Amino acid sequence: MKKTTCIIWYFFVIFILFANFIEAAEERPLNNYQIIRLTEMDLGDQIIIAKIKTAKEVKFDTSTEGLVELKQSGVSRAVINAMLERSAAGSQKAVNKLPQNNSSSTVSLFSKDGKLDIVPMAGKFKYFIAPFVGKRQYAEFSFMSTSTAIRDHFPTILINANTEPHEIIWLVKLSREPDKVLVIFMQNHGFGGMVANEPEEDSIIGYSATEEKPGLWRITPKRELIPGDYGLFRWDASNASKPVIVGFRIDK
Repeated sequence: MKKTTCIIWYFFVIFILFANFIEAAEERPLNNYQIIRLTEMDLGDQIIIAKIKTAKEVKFDTSTEGLVELKQSGVSRAVINAMLERSAAGSQKAVNKLPQNNSSSTVSLFSKDGKLDIVPMAGKFKYFIAPFVGKRQYAEFSFMSTSTAIRDHFPTILINANTEPHEIIWLVKLSREPDKVLVIFMQNHGFGGMVANEPEEDSIIGYSATEEKPGLWRITPKRELIPGDYGLFRWDASNASKPVIVGFRIDK
């Protein structure tokens, strides 16, 4: 009797450990390897995209090399687009973002002209079709987004961020279009015009980031900024369709 009880108890423990192992495996972020495995199993785009949208957490590699590997492994364009969209939206736990456009939070710009507080502005993503390139996506902001003007070519910016700013924020130079809007062109990885979540390299300006106190960072450009329109840019992690910028203008 005791031997039977021990055997039952033994299998019960094994079952619990196995169940915990399966649960832990399911909680791991969905990644490129898993998407490739699902593709190899020929589950179909509809099922794989549903998995991407409902996954509790994702950790996709959407670098140029990552996208090339996905394409070479047979992952469809629709699935890769879904991966890019989910990566842009970010995890439900993501908190590292610029303040919302409807927030009272501000970012402080320091220059020889003094301190200026700037409210982040939301823009829109748009696209056009270019010959031999395909779909080109860009972020568009209104003229008023950079109504804050200074003459100092070496300003610094104070911003709150829960992680090193280089991981989530770009300092960019904006292009002013004839209809008085400001745009940032997004990187294009090919494959029918799919884009990454970062600006085109030509518009990115290097900067150094110093943490003055926990969560408070001072951003300083690594080179003199010529006259024009600039801003701290990132996607709104809670709404991938709305880019956010803290804009300013440098006058002659």
